[in-house]
Amino acid sequence: MLEANLFPDSVRQGADILFINFGEQEAAHCLKLVRDLQKQGVRAELFPDSAKMKKQMNYANNNAIPWVAMIGSDEMEAGTVSLKNMESGEQETVGVDRLRERLLRPASSQ
Repeated sequence: MLEANLFPDSVRQGADILFINFGEQEAAHCLKLVRDLQKQGVRAELFPDSAKMKKQMNYANNNAIPWVAMIGSDEMEAGTVSLKNMESGEQETVGVDRLRERLLRPASSQ
Protein backbone atom coordinates (compact mmCIF):
# COMPACT_ATOMS: atom_id res chain seq x y z
CA MET A 1 0.00 0.00 0.00
CA LEU A 2 2.86 2.36 0.79
CA GLU A 3 4.57 1.99 -2.59
CA ALA A 4 1.24 2.35 -4.38
CA ASN A 5 0.59 5.56 -2.41
CA LEU A 6 -2.76 4.25 -1.14
CA PHE A 7 -2.61 5.71 2.36
CA PRO A 8 -4.44 9.03 2.74
CA ASP A 9 -2.31 11.98 3.85
CA SER A 10 -4.14 12.14 7.18
CA VAL A 11 -2.93 8.62 8.06
CA ARG A 12 0.74 9.13 7.17
CA GLN A 13 3.21 9.82 9.91
CA GLY A 14 6.04 11.08 7.80
CA ALA A 15 9.63 11.00 8.85
CA ASP A 16 11.69 14.13 9.40
CA ILE A 17 14.77 12.53 7.88
CA LEU A 18 15.56 9.50 5.74
CA PHE A 19 18.97 7.88 5.89
CA ILE A 20 20.02 6.52 2.50
CA ASN A 21 21.12 2.89 2.60
CA PHE A 22 24.44 2.40 0.79
CA GLY A 23 25.09 -1.11 2.05
CA GLU A 24 25.41 -3.31 5.11
CA GLN A 25 28.25 -1.49 6.86
CA GLU A 26 26.81 1.97 6.22
CA ALA A 27 23.32 0.84 7.25
CA ALA A 28 24.62 -0.44 10.59
CA HIS A 29 26.31 2.91 11.19
CA CYS A 30 23.16 4.84 10.19
CA LEU A 31 20.90 2.69 12.33
CA LYS A 32 22.73 3.89 15.44
CA LEU A 33 22.11 7.50 14.40
CA VAL A 34 18.46 6.75 13.61
CA ARG A 35 17.96 5.33 17.11
CA ASP A 36 19.74 8.28 18.74
CA LEU A 37 17.60 10.78 16.83
CA GLN A 38 14.41 8.88 17.65
CA LYS A 39 15.30 9.00 21.35
CA GLN A 40 15.57 12.78 20.92
CA GLY A 41 12.12 13.03 19.35
CA VAL A 42 13.16 13.18 15.70
CA ARG A 43 11.18 10.97 13.33
CA ALA A 44 14.07 9.27 11.55
CA GLU A 45 14.16 6.20 9.37
CA LEU A 46 16.64 4.16 7.36
CA PHE A 47 15.69 2.94 3.90
CA PRO A 48 15.24 -0.83 4.33
CA ASP A 49 17.64 -1.98 1.61
CA SER A 50 20.48 -0.71 -0.53
CA ALA A 51 18.31 0.04 -3.55
CA LYS A 52 19.39 2.46 -6.25
CA MET A 53 19.80 6.05 -5.08
CA LYS A 54 16.99 7.23 -7.38
CA LYS A 55 14.51 4.83 -5.76
CA GLN A 56 15.49 5.99 -2.27
CA MET A 57 15.25 9.68 -3.24
CA ASN A 58 11.86 9.07 -4.87
CA TYR A 59 10.70 7.44 -1.64
CA ALA A 60 11.71 10.58 0.27
CA ASN A 61 9.92 12.82 -2.24
CA ASN A 62 6.78 10.67 -2.37
CA ASN A 63 6.56 10.66 1.42
CA ALA A 64 7.32 14.38 1.84
CA ILE A 65 10.43 13.69 3.93
CA PRO A 66 12.17 17.07 4.17
CA TRP A 67 15.73 15.83 4.82
CA VAL A 68 17.87 13.04 3.41
CA ALA A 69 21.10 11.95 5.09
CA MET A 70 23.86 10.27 3.11
CA ILE A 71 26.68 8.55 4.93
CA GLY A 72 29.31 6.67 3.00
CA SER A 73 32.71 5.45 4.11
CA ASP A 74 34.26 8.94 3.98
CA GLU A 75 31.54 10.39 6.19
CA MET A 76 31.75 7.45 8.59
CA GLU A 77 35.47 8.05 8.99
CA ALA A 78 35.07 11.81 9.41
CA GLY A 79 32.05 11.61 11.75
CA THR A 80 29.92 13.68 9.39
CA VAL A 81 26.65 13.48 7.50
CA SER A 82 25.94 14.78 4.02
CA LEU A 83 22.54 16.35 4.54
CA LYS A 84 20.21 17.28 1.68
CA ASN A 85 17.22 19.59 2.01
CA MET A 86 14.67 17.95 -0.31
CA GLU A 87 12.69 21.15 -0.78
CA SER A 88 15.53 23.48 -1.77
CA GLY A 89 17.91 20.84 -3.12
CA GLU A 90 20.75 22.35 -1.09
CA GLN A 91 23.27 19.97 0.39
CA GLU A 92 25.68 20.50 3.28
CA THR A 93 27.97 18.51 5.51
CA VAL A 94 27.38 18.55 9.25
CA GLY A 95 28.98 16.77 12.15
CA VAL A 96 27.05 13.84 13.59
CA ASP A 97 26.98 15.65 16.94
CA ARG A 98 25.19 18.64 15.36
CA LEU A 99 22.69 16.75 13.22
CA ARG A 100 19.65 17.16 15.45
CA GLU A 101 20.39 20.84 15.94
CA ARG A 102 20.63 21.35 12.17
CA LEU A 103 17.37 19.54 11.51
CA LEU A 104 15.56 21.83 13.92
CA ARG A 105 17.05 25.05 12.51
CA PRO A 106 15.04 26.65 9.70
CA ALA A 107 16.70 26.56 6.29
CA SER A 108 16.65 30.38 6.10
CA SER A 109 19.00 30.68 9.10
CA GLN A 110 21.86 28.65 7.68
